[in-house]
Amino acid sequence: MPIAKKASKEKPSEKEAGSITFSTRFTEEQRDRIVQAAEVRGWTPSNLMRVATVEKAAHILNTSRQTKFDFKGLAMKVAKQLTSPASMIVGEDPGDNLYSKAPQEFFGQWTDSFGFDTPPRLETDSLGMADIQILKQAARLGGTEVLGLIIETCESLLAPNSKDLPEPVEPN
Repeated sequence: MPIAKKASKEKPSEKEAGSITFSTRFTEEQRDRIVQAAEVRGWTPSNLMRVATVEKAAHILNTSRQTKFDFKGLAMKVAKQLTSPASMIVGEDPGDNLYSKAPQEFFGQWTDSFGFDTPPRLETDSLGMADIQILKQAARLGGTEVLGLIIETCESLLAPNSKDLPEPVEPN
């Protein structure tokens, strides 16, 4: 006959008082993954699930509404960097007679036709250190939701160039 445990007379901690319990079912594979990840961090599986759930909830809320951090503006800036064509530069500086800047595709034909002593060089706009710090903050506040927003914005920027898109549906 199992021995019943006595109810604890200790008061619940302030964090536990008024806390809510959610019950979730996992497959054995999911449970094993959670246990392994918790062990890597030195946490209990419950703590890992609590931290992961609260973080994911914050990421979703932060990236799905207007906040003081401009996630959509950052996504647009990064997406433009990722989708903008590179330029080729001929000449050493803008004061040179031979200096020219054009999209990379154009220079392949132009330099073959005219020939240059100095080979053209590729130029891309890069993010600066301040941009990287903002991106780091976005990753902390928005997690993988930020990456999804950046990818969605890239797709939106590239969509007008896509030939396999359907026509919009008429609302009538």
